[in-house]
Amino acid sequence: MPEKRAFSYFFLSSVVFLAVMAIPAQCTPVFLDSVDGRLQVVLDNGTFEVWNVTSGAAVESFGINMPVVSFANKDGYLYFGTANGTVIVTDSVGRLLAEINASTERIFSVNANGDYLFTGSQDGFIRAWDVHNNWSFVREAKAHELSVNALDSEGELLYSASGDGSVKVWDARTLSLKKNLTTHSNWMDARTEGYLIWRIAVNGDAIYTGSTNGKMRIWNTSTDNMIKEVQAHTNSISGLVLDGQKIYTSGNLRDKTFKVWTIDGDPVKVVDAGEYSLTGIEVDADYIYLGTTEGGILVYNKTDFAPVKSLGNFAEASVQGKNPYSDVAEPKTRLNPILPVFTALFLFLSAAIILETFAYVKLKGGQRPRKKKEWFFASFASMEDVLKILFFYLVAIFALGAANPRLAFPSYIPNAKIIYYFDFFVKKGALLPLWFLLPVCVAYWATKKYNKRKRYLTCVLTEIAAIAIFVIAPSIA
Repeated sequence: MPEKRAFSYFFLSSVVFLAVMAIPAQCTPVFLDSVDGRLQVVLDNGTFEVWNVTSGAAVESFGINMPVVSFANKDGYLYFGTANGTVIVTDSVGRLLAEINASTERIFSVNANGDYLFTGSQDGFIRAWDVHNNWSFVREAKAHELSVNALDSEGELLYSASGDGSVKVWDARTLSLKKNLTTHSNWMDARTEGYLIWRIAVNGDAIYTGSTNGKMRIWNTSTDNMIKEVQAHTNSISGLVLDGQKIYTSGNLRDKTFKVWTIDGDPVKVVDAGEYSLTGIEVDADYIYLGTTEGGILVYNKTDFAPVKSLGNFAEASVQGKNPYSDVAEPKTRLNPILPVFTALFLFLSAAIILETFAYVKLKGGQRPRKKKEWFFASFASMEDVLKILFFYLVAIFALGAANPRLAFPSYIPNAKIIYYFDFFVKKGALLPLWFLLPVCVAYWATKKYNKRKRYLTCVLTEIAAIAIFVIAPSIA
């Protein structure tokens, strides 16, 4: 194949790949808040929606055009903590009131108590801002060893929870530390045991926390002791809320359930959400609301825990067969636009490899393939051409993820970079194909001067090494 033709195909395929990567995927509801009989929903792309639960219609919608990683609603002000370290303040209809440069890191938590806005960031700091003076900076405190993932306030007290496994109680006006609740001597032990805390709720003297290992803990601030720990879910707790009488928790990914507990942490009810993966939970006087990774919101009756309706759009791949929530409103479906393009690309490359190999075998046997399609694929994508294209794709994926790991992964840990990169980029599946395919591509090119037997043997040994490292490598959570 002429070099110019090869370059043209390579360039065009690369452009298609990057164009597909730029297509927005299904947006996910990450924060839910029930206010005055209406459900407020914040999507991960920065869209804010208000739903009339009775009619099932969206009555308000606007966007801040930034990825949102935390949210709070207080006294008519909406606070959006973003991935670039700013807090966007709007009113209930989206009018911009302030843009606070709260940190150079991600704002993982925001909370307001009327006088102050509190922000918790990835650098471990809590910062206070004066609500009555255009949200001007007041003071800060180095609160935790790792990111401040959750904040709550009650009266003159502020509560913070972190990836370092601790819960701390602060004087809300001075940010002076009053209590430090933890069962770990250092943050590394907490991470190893999975006590990265993402959810916190306060009820009088009791503090409730939810961790990535699926455990819910109850602390008593009068005695400063942990009074109970339960394995609430099989993996990370995506939501934890109270209504004064019960506790409500939601699982995540493989654990597609939400559970109801007494205030003392005793189990009351387990409800399976079917094929939906949950991103959070909210309750009001009548309903339980569940955000899903498929893009929609499930609504359950708070009395008998039966599914009532669904709000928003669900990705088509979410549920096959009968929809258990269709008795009131059938969820609209939409196909993730990336899926068919990647499927077509995968099938095309697979066909190219198979037909090119078939043509190569016939040539080695002294036969010349007669079918034009065989020669077309063979000329378009020899084995080496396919590896070149694959190499480019994988490098592009790696660059997109590594350029800003904080934006791609909320649990980024600067103090454990090597373990973090491997654990979250590879073991958690984010860049799993890269780990197993890129070394083979590099090995194939590095042995270009050798015969095919040595080249293939090098590729096999490289793949065995990649598998061995993947199996024995440690995990941080």
